[in-house]
Amino acid sequence: MKFCQHCGTQLAEGAAFCTACGNPVDRPNPQQHQYRNPQNQQNNQPQQPSQSFFDWLTGKVNHFAGGEGAVRLPVRELFSETFQKHTQEEAEEIFACGTLKTTPRLDSSSTVWPKPWLYGRIFLAFAIAFLMLHVCCYSFDNLNAYPGVIVLGSFMVPVSVMVFFFELNTPKNISFYTLLKVFLVGGCASLLFTLFLFDLFPVGELDYAGATMVGIIEEMGKLGIVAYFLRKEKDAQYHINGLLIGAAVGAGFAAFESAGYAFRQLLAVGYEGMLDVIFLRAILAPGGHVVWAAMGGYGIMLVRKFTGNSATGFLSQGGFWRIFWMPIAMHAVWDMPIDIGSEYCLVQILLVALSWVVIFVFINNSLSQLGRVLRRETIIQMPV
Repeated sequence: MKFCQHCGTQLAEGAAFCTACGNPVDRPNPQQHQYRNPQNQQNNQPQQPSQSFFDWLTGKVNHFAGGEGAVRLPVRELFSETFQKHTQEEAEEIFACGTLKTTPRLDSSSTVWPKPWLYGRIFLAFAIAFLMLHVCCYSFDNLNAYPGVIVLGSFMVPVSVMVFFFELNTPKNISFYTLLKVFLVGGCASLLFTLFLFDLFPVGELDYAGATMVGIIEEMGKLGIVAYFLRKEKDAQYHINGLLIGAAVGAGFAAFESAGYAFRQLLAVGYEGMLDVIFLRAILAPGGHVVWAAMGGYGIMLVRKFTGNSATGFLSQGGFWRIFWMPIAMHAVWDMPIDIGSEYCLVQILLVALSWVVIFVFINNSLSQLGRVLRRETIIQMPV
């Protein structure tokens, strides 16, 4: 097991660069080698590469997340297993975790970037079932299949993204049963809590001020439920657990909300209009409620070392608010009446991309935290 000498992240076998800090594996840490020959330092002054916009962006997000410097994100490797062939036994093994008997020892957990793939199979299963029910409705005009089309179409993407986060949870300390419970109960509870907040703080017209209020209220509504489940689940100890529980609550919120919008559109304009809503919300779902709630969960776990298991202590921590303003701002901009590219949902598409840059940085920092915990608990000495 090999670790980066700069940031402590576990390195993949044969890696030339650290995926967290971007430093070459064989470059010595200057903090560990204080003495330098002044003459050599002058003659061999390294040239600083120009900083790209992406490096600037990940560096800013990393700063808010408690890290330093730009982050190199191995996105291609992350999705490299998605279209590879896998057996049913491999799929079942992914779900067999999180119980007293199936949670692995921490020292067997990997802190390198995982390569999830099961989420793609889940999405495909939903899509096939949705297509068959659509044929029942469209070709045979079977009204009994309408509710199935609404439910499958609305749940397809949020559930798939939630499974993606489940596969990223490398400690494997949260069971899928727990996740399903958080998805169903937490999703409905977050909707209920949000409606309660809307009653307390009514929002009028959805202008710029109204959109900001909606962003604050809905993100606070989900956050309250995420905080409850993170406090309730004693096994949730790591930053990446916050991402997972948050994603489950956000997925439930997104799925039930989309089903409601689809049903209203069915009553208003009919089946074709309902499909338009289902498809549009499915396309945009990966960068909406699921990842926004995941950001809130990450923020709670980021400051837990200062607040313990307090129900609301995280709200007093500046480190939490450095994270939580991001989903609030994204949600607010999402709902604002911005005309630029509105016919193509340009603002929303850009926000989806930005949301995942933020999430990838948070995943990277979560894996680095696991590496630090692993070294501390297993007393692994980093090479000098």
